[in-house]
Amino acid sequence: LYISRRVGDAAAPLGVVVVKAEFDQLEADWHEVNRPAYVSDERGIVLITSVRSWRFMTTAPLAASDLAAIQNSQQFGDAPLMPLPITRPQALSPDTSIVHAVTPGGSDAEYLRLSAPVPSTPWRLDYLVPAEAPIAAAAREMRLLALGVLVPLLGLAAYLLWRRQSGQMRIAAEQAARTELERRVVERTEDLSRARDRLQAEISDHRSTEAKLQVVQQDLVQANRLAILGQVAAGVAHEINQPVATIRAYADNARVFLDRKQTSPVEENLGAIAALTERIGTITDELKAFARKGRTAAEPVELRGVIEGAVVLLRSRFAGRLEALAIDLPPPSLKVMGNRVRLEQVLINLFQNALEALDGRDDARVQVSVEDTTDGVTVGVSDNGSGIPPAILKSLFTPFNTSKEKGLGLGLVISKDIVADYGGHIEVSSDDSGTRFTIHLAKAV
Repeated sequence: LYISRRVGDAAAPLGVVVVKAEFDQLEADWHEVNRPAYVSDERGIVLITSVRSWRFMTTAPLAASDLAAIQNSQQFGDAPLMPLPITRPQALSPDTSIVHAVTPGGSDAEYLRLSAPVPSTPWRLDYLVPAEAPIAAAAREMRLLALGVLVPLLGLAAYLLWRRQSGQMRIAAEQAARTELERRVVERTEDLSRARDRLQAEISDHRSTEAKLQVVQQDLVQANRLAILGQVAAGVAHEINQPVATIRAYADNARVFLDRKQTSPVEENLGAIAALTERIGTITDELKAFARKGRTAAEPVELRGVIEGAVVLLRSRFAGRLEALAIDLPPPSLKVMGNRVRLEQVLINLFQNALEALDGRDDARVQVSVEDTTDGVTVGVSDNGSGIPPAILKSLFTPFNTSKEKGLGLGLVISKDIVADYGGHIEVSSDDSGTRFTIHLAKAV
């Protein structure tokens, strides 16, 4: 007999604890008595029996819905759950009845069925005692009665004497049988109680193991967070490359203007450098928030400004190559839910990847399109490059997976997490004619 229990919540189970309880010795002891006995659960399914062919049969026919549910659960394997070959019950008391039963290798016979509940369980124990002896006694009574009619005096005296003796013997035999049955029921009940105690002890051990597993799981979660912190630390260098390159370009321009004694452009360049350093600080703050598993609160952001800001950050690094960008700017009124700086990071990563994939091509073209749909806003970034290798495409959003010689393989990972923070997602398709990234964002109402 197998008893199982789920480990963990139903929504996220950790596993199943299964306990096997063997009652072979108990059934063998019952079988030696040569009197049918069986234990059934609250649904009437026989779990333990001295007649092996009766196991997993039912004390009464099951409803079709209940039978289908039990069979689908495979709790009793392929057992057909047919009714026991016990018919025509005649109740003598709440726990006693006369029944007809067919045992293996035998014929239809009458039995005295005695029932008793198994303490602390919803199970019942039934014990069958052959009723042939009382029936044979009744037949002998009839024959003696016929003889008494033929021999009134002697027959009547003999009959009365025999009846008295027979009655006393029958009562004594029944009392002895009942006493023996009660003794055996007590023994079987004690055996079942001990088996229950062992099961409870094993269940307690399994619960202790479950608690230890939960502690180990929490340790693994903490280790995973430390791994994410390592990815974020590597991502800081990747995310500030663009503004640092732009600062360098502005600084070089300012030196040229100073040599020319043109102070006005120098002031503009210095103001741009100050703004970019503030932007670097914002990026590092956002990345630290990501490392703490924090989430910047989403707010309505003008999508046009996000696209323009990303282009500004790339202008110095890809000077002379931004003509490949063909951008269909959305109207200023179109807004999405998110944070401007974090969404700019996403577009910078996608624009940069597309431009680097087209480096050296005369027909380089990166198409940026925006579509306002009923389900939200989509931003498409398509290039006409040679596509992403299948080996890289399968694990494109895995940390440190890159085809670039100096790449970190973190840009798309961070971009995917940023978009997911604001309820969106990123899709990618690639073949020999090029690659297309589609960003799905929630529209600001």
